[in-house]
Amino acid sequence: MVRVSILLLLTGIAHPVFAQDFELDETELVFEIDGGDEFSEIDEFGEEIEFDDASFEVETTTSLALTALYRYSRENTLQTTTDISRFELNLEDTADWGGLGNIEWKAQLAAEDNNGTSTSETILKKFTLQNSYKDVSWKLGKMRIGWGELEGISILDIVNPAASSSGSSSGESDAGQWALSADYFIGEDILSGFSIVQPAISSEIIPLVSDKFQPEFGLKYQRPSGQGQISLYAAQLLPQSAVVNLDAGTSSAQPYNLLGLSYNYARSGVLWEFDLGYKSGQERSDLTGLSRHDRLDLGVGFEYALNSTTQINMAAYGQFWLNQTEKYYFPGGFEDKETNAGYQLYISKDLSNEIWNAAAVFSGALDASLANQAISVEYTGLDELKLLASAYWIQANSDSLFSAYDGANGISFSVERSF
Repeated sequence: MVRVSILLLLTGIAHPVFAQDFELDETELVFEIDGGDEFSEIDEFGEEIEFDDASFEVETTTSLALTALYRYSRENTLQTTTDISRFELNLEDTADWGGLGNIEWKAQLAAEDNNGTSTSETILKKFTLQNSYKDVSWKLGKMRIGWGELEGISILDIVNPAASSSGSSSGESDAGQWALSADYFIGEDILSGFSIVQPAISSEIIPLVSDKFQPEFGLKYQRPSGQGQISLYAAQLLPQSAVVNLDAGTSSAQPYNLLGLSYNYARSGVLWEFDLGYKSGQERSDLTGLSRHDRLDLGVGFEYALNSTTQINMAAYGQFWLNQTEKYYFPGGFEDKETNAGYQLYISKDLSNEIWNAAAVFSGALDASLANQAISVEYTGLDELKLLASAYWIQANSDSLFSAYDGANGISFSVERSF
């Protein structure tokens, strides 16, 4: 499956609430060809576990990996130019502990210079223990949980990732939260569930009223359907960013309920995708305070391999507030419209026996109030070395939520070395 992460305006368009604190804090267009599923079955190699009085021994098989990455980016917004240099050391490992299960972890040491201001941080990006018993597989640890068919568009939401440490411009897709997830295999059907006892909010632009949040939890039922598959969802989730109370000058992050359906269908080499989500109890702000409202989110798209080297993804999506009787606003006086809609087109092509890969993304609002273009070129022809360059351009109407980013552009270069 082709996964695309464009940390530009895409999330803001797909989720207007998140758009309250949109920041152009990374210009890199990242793309990855990933053949794995959300769950990979663990092979148990039958290592012997011996108990000898107070001693405990276990043989393990590991795959320790070290990578170093340097990234430089320059962003231009109105009269502001931001130069960021960032160096990362990433250490990760996957170890089979026999009967105890499979442990996977990733840690990062990073140093960054942002317009002359230097910061450093150490982050545990991922740590999970995974095991299975008969028809049940479970995973415990710091992880992300993805729902829905459409890539890069949060119709059914990605379970809220914890915010990156302050001063970081990195927002890697594997940063997660401490959770418990499980899958129960019923023939060809799968019943999945998760729970996050102490969730975190991704972002906030003014202080929260409280940093104590109710837990996130959800269920998903998946089954084959003809030449595709259908999934049903039910969950209690937190908003992906805090909602600003314009009257009180504070922000809030109260849980809302989600009921959803997704479906994919393969025909004549095209994978058609459909996501539908009904979200009840989402907070919005008028000029006097916050109130709760229901919203319907809908997305349709397709993935098509034009040939063995060219992949095309396209999606269109809309958000429809139900029973709206008055106007609601974002900070800055921009109206939170009753209907929001957008699009995304992604094209990727491998060149020279997959040594070169080029990708282009076009996204924006269907009412033409916003448009974004991004390109990326990756070179992997050197042993254990990967080079990546990317650029983006933005156009926005003067009366839109993103008017401050009209004419914004940026470039990014990175070098990654594996050891």
